[in-house]
Amino acid sequence: MRNKKRKKPLLKFNFDKSYLLPIFLILFFGVEAWSAIKTEIWGIKSYLPMIVKTLVLISIFCYFLFYDRKKFLMLSVLLVVFIIGQLAINPTFNFSAIGSFSKYLFFLLIPALVLDKNNSAQADKSFAIFEGIVFINSVVVILSYVFGWDVFRSYEDRFGYVGLLIASATGTYFYCVALAYYLLKYNIKAFRKFEFYLIAVSIILLGTKSALLYLILSLGTIAFSQLKDLKKKIITILIFFMIGAFSLYFFLQSSISKKITEEYGLITSILSYRDIHFTNQTLPYIEENWNVINYLFGGLTIMSKRPQMEYFDLLLFFGILGSSYYLYLVYKFYKLKNLSFGSLPFFLILFLFAAAFISGNFFYNGSTSIYFVVLILVALEVSKKKDAISNNSID
Repeated sequence: MRNKKRKKPLLKFNFDKSYLLPIFLILFFGVEAWSAIKTEIWGIKSYLPMIVKTLVLISIFCYFLFYDRKKFLMLSVLLVVFIIGQLAINPTFNFSAIGSFSKYLFFLLIPALVLDKNNSAQADKSFAIFEGIVFINSVVVILSYVFGWDVFRSYEDRFGYVGLLIASATGTYFYCVALAYYLLKYNIKAFRKFEFYLIAVSIILLGTKSALLYLILSLGTIAFSQLKDLKKKIITILIFFMIGAFSLYFFLQSSISKKITEEYGLITSILSYRDIHFTNQTLPYIEENWNVINYLFGGLTIMSKRPQMEYFDLLLFFGILGSSYYLYLVYKFYKLKNLSFGSLPFFLILFLFAAAFISGNFFYNGSTSIYFVVLILVALEVSKKKDAISNNSID
């Protein structure tokens, strides 16, 4: 039987992929920091982040077109889903819809490009740069709080500081990733590092419920994983449950949250009006514009109709079938199957996905994908080292 010849790429070129993630980290943080300063200090909106992300997206998509046709075809299926959903709704194919699709696509392109069978070559370079970025932004957050630098605030109408990042949602996922990164890379030794406490303080000063909840859950999980005695484990769970309940109560007693709770209820206060937006804006849009095809493939042309609860946003944009396929690509491209069920990396990444239930823009924000890849990279490295230790002990 004749052997099948392996398909050759349309174009042949070689480059060292180990430098890509470090370059992306520096590029995206630098561009975002410059844009945040330019917008807040001079009042001039910067289009540089959009330009940079568009150029990177086109470049990577072309790479898959010419070099990795299998992944190109997988991503093209998502494009077909988007086109079907848009054709089934009226008005269709406006600039906002195309731009939003490119953002969702970007979240998939980055890991598909940089994560490989052997990630060790880029790990050390990426980790050093990421730790530097976390340190710089955390210092800016803390100094902003101490000296009252309003240009680095998370919100205009309530407490919170985001530093050099461009939005509170970016800050939430950035610091959740940073916290998980330190807990995975250094485990219990993370508590001996000064940077770890910078991250914890920055999460508190960030002023978002999702980040604060992630802090409590992560610390509870690492404490739980270090204990052997069942009684101590149960006590630990109860302690962190009480800490979480107290923190939520304290958060909801702030002037703005208390007012929302009294007027609309606890759920609305926790979701920051997202449930009301979903009821008043999203559902009427679906009822007035969707047909059977849209329920399967989605369809959205007015981005303000998104409730900014990530999985509802995903369903709105790609429908039931399209969203399922999108999450499958996330699972595949981010190599989530390589994480052991019930392990520390598994739970810390699971908590991050869970946070997206009450927050928006996890898949939608281009910078988030860069930082999330770093977390996946350290999780894969930690898992690989544990597997190597286990194999050696068996031998």
